[in-house]
Amino acid sequence: LTLSENMQAVASGTFSGCSSFTGTLTIPDKIKTLDYSAFYNCKEFSEVVFGTGVTNIYIYSYSNSNSAFRYCSGVETVTFLGSIVPIIYDSIWATSSSGGCISNLFGDGCFSSLTTIYTLPESLEAYKTAWRSHVPEKVAFSSDTMNLRVSNFTAEYVRSHSCGT
Repeated sequence: LTLSENMQAVASGTFSGCSSFTGTLTIPDKIKTLDYSAFYNCKEFSEVVFGTGVTNIYIYSYSNSNSAFRYCSGVETVTFLGSIVPIIYDSIWATSSSGGCISNLFGDGCFSSLTTIYTLPESLEAYKTAWRSHVPEKVAFSSDTMNLRVSNFTAEYVRSHSCGT
């Protein structure tokens, strides 16, 4: 599923219960906000690619029942193309990027199959610093750009730590 380039936000519950969506969810660069329950119960996505503009992801940490990605259990990889780490907001308590908020986004109730968070090489340390202590240990952070599926990537930015010399 590739969202429209004209969208600027995904409102609460927009795709809630669309469990037949499969494959990669691509969030365009113009989208800045993903509200709570935006993709609730979209179990069949295997990958989410966040565009460069995503700055706010809303969850409901009191019960973790309304995270933007609650029950997106099939997601194995997420890719953040933005150089600025998105802020994870609690929609009810208005706290931002606290450990609980981040844990609720990447915890068992949301991306429970997550194995890797990909970022651009120049952003890797910022994402690790912001989220490492709140993301399950089984999840790796990587800037292996050979795995990024980005249409506007140019060869000068492509690096891989997994290719032989």
